[in-house]
Amino acid sequence: LRAVAVLAVVFYHAFPSLLPGGFVGVDIFFVISGFLISGIILDGITSGNFSFLTFYARRIRRIFPTLFLVLVSVLFWGWFSLYPNEYQLLGKHVFGGSAFISNILFWQEVGYWDVSANVKPLLHLWSLGIEEQFYIIFPCLLALSWKKNLRVLTVILVLLIVSFFLNIHYVKREPTMDFYAPYTRFWELLAGAVLSVLVRSKYNLAAVRIKIENYLANILFEEPKNRSKSILSDMLSALGFIVLTATIFTNSSHNFPGSKAVWPVLGAVLLIAAGPSAWINRKLFSSKLVVGIGLISYPLYLWHWPLLSYAYIIVGGTSGTWPWLFVRIICVVFAIAFATLTYKYVERPIRFGQSAKTFKTVALLTAVFCVGTAGLFVYLENGLPQRSFSPTKFLDRAAVRKKIQDRLSFVINSLPQLPQNLHRAFTGQEGWLFLGNDYEACLDKLTGKISPAIRAQSESSSAAIITQLKQYDGVKKIVFVGPNKSSIYPEFLPSDVRPSNQRYINPILQKFQESGLDVFDPTEILLNAKKEKLLYYRTDTHWNSFGAYLAVKGMLEHLGFTSEIIEASFKGLDFVNGSPHRGDLIDIGKFNLDAVAGDNFLPEWNPSHSDLTLIEHNGAQYPLSPTAAVGTPKFNEPIRIINPHATTKMKIWLVRDSFSSAASPFFHAIFAETLHINRGDNLSVLNYAPPDIIIYEGVERSF
Repeated sequence: LRAVAVLAVVFYHAFPSLLPGGFVGVDIFFVISGFLISGIILDGITSGNFSFLTFYARRIRRIFPTLFLVLVSVLFWGWFSLYPNEYQLLGKHVFGGSAFISNILFWQEVGYWDVSANVKPLLHLWSLGIEEQFYIIFPCLLALSWKKNLRVLTVILVLLIVSFFLNIHYVKREPTMDFYAPYTRFWELLAGAVLSVLVRSKYNLAAVRIKIENYLANILFEEPKNRSKSILSDMLSALGFIVLTATIFTNSSHNFPGSKAVWPVLGAVLLIAAGPSAWINRKLFSSKLVVGIGLISYPLYLWHWPLLSYAYIIVGGTSGTWPWLFVRIICVVFAIAFATLTYKYVERPIRFGQSAKTFKTVALLTAVFCVGTAGLFVYLENGLPQRSFSPTKFLDRAAVRKKIQDRLSFVINSLPQLPQNLHRAFTGQEGWLFLGNDYEACLDKLTGKISPAIRAQSESSSAAIITQLKQYDGVKKIVFVGPNKSSIYPEFLPSDVRPSNQRYINPILQKFQESGLDVFDPTEILLNAKKEKLLYYRTDTHWNSFGAYLAVKGMLEHLGFTSEIIEASFKGLDFVNGSPHRGDLIDIGKFNLDAVAGDNFLPEWNPSHSDLTLIEHNGAQYPLSPTAAVGTPKFNEPIRIINPHATTKMKIWLVRDSFSSAASPFFHAIFAETLHINRGDNLSVLNYAPPDIIIYEGVERSF
């Protein structure tokens, strides 16, 4: 059963579309842990030889060796590959992992499915935190109940019911808290504990079982005497297997755990209750391969996510033109290899070796304490920006991505049978190209076939945006949407792609507005103007300069700028035909197409706007052409654009994505200072005085 749990989680993280409900593997682990730990404690208490010291020493030798190895490895590799703000956050998470409070720390950040989850290499330690918190509290409660001569089963059931109803109460009111809080998760471990108590109950459950077996036999068999002796076990395991399978392949992460967590918990309880005589348990779950995976389940769980997360950070995730699928497969293979080696050469010798148990326990405590202290130091020292080896000096992520792409090109080119969605673009009518990266997610959003994972990720991402922006009281904040090309030119979509009547982004924008944020969506403006000129490139994901100009102008009007200020800002501005444009979708989709003419309109500016200055994070200054598209800043290293001739003295922060490039010159014309910030940056760590306006810009499909 451990194998089922860990493989579900690993495949969910590596191939989410394959197992959309694989995250419930953690819930299966909770049931298993509750069942086993309760049994250990109850056996010790009833025999009179239970010792808290012995219990926790065994837990340390079980959990700490692999945990220490993973924490050290993650911290070591982060030294070379993470920028200071990323390394600082990692240090915080290393400390949280060593103190078993990861769930509390992540609870205070955002959500399990938020956009930044991929760049948190220790995100998965939240579940270990809940288990360890349970191990601290539960043995004391059991021992106290036994000492006070209370019925243990009643105590556990009361705690289970309270925890479950807290879970139900908070799942919609405080979904992040409900996911991470120990008191809304303990019921899952307590479900395993209830089963453990029943197995050891003084009541004659065996007699009850025999009666049920006989009753079922009389119903199912012509000759009950010739029936299988494990009919009840077979039925329980079959039902549990069906429930778990259905949950893993279909469960929704929306409003989870809530009542949805009942199903994986029930499935695990039924399979354990069925016992070793059940056919599924005996034939499937007791096979050497499955048992072998179960034995390495703990180190596999700990290794798999840091590997996937660092691959996402360094290689760039879904960006680029090569199949990120290859990297995920490689990560899973390495995770299994590391887990096998860890189990054989680290976990088993320390956990099962009979010599120097006290020394091992003390040494492990000291080791984990030291790595936790190191993580805290990294956090307090702001990610050690003075490191002699850092990403800017040692590991060029762009170069790494290019090298991997070049090395894998022969594989990519030799596999024409790869699914079309790896190309992440498709041809519409009259040669128009659509969608871009994250093909499947974009297509689902366009057609309204939203998967639970995408919906949950969007909800959590929206909550993160709201949290980021609402910390700036007294500052005007606006979410500026760049419409998908398909929202403006649906008539050029392929005939077999039918957009949903209900735009995916509408409820998200409504949520922003309900939270007090201003929102501007220029879709109607662009739809009304598209007959005048092409507003988007035919072979690119982005709007062209003219489309961006209309959108920015509309947003300025929405913000209340007078027509005099807007006209003065864009006085003398004209658009001329540029050279044929080779859009990014040509390369993304591997299309054999040439650059396209007639959709590239370049702005020509009044000379008074030509005196711009670009100031990098390190203070370096450069003159900037008014028509220049500002490149993407490095993480938490914003760049400022100063315009001494701007029509206002206002300063803005432009939290941007790729859609912002074409729009940038128009912001520079009206604002005296524009601070360009990546959407992935943590605004709270930026050492800049709050601006007059924060503009949070993002393309529609990215929300």
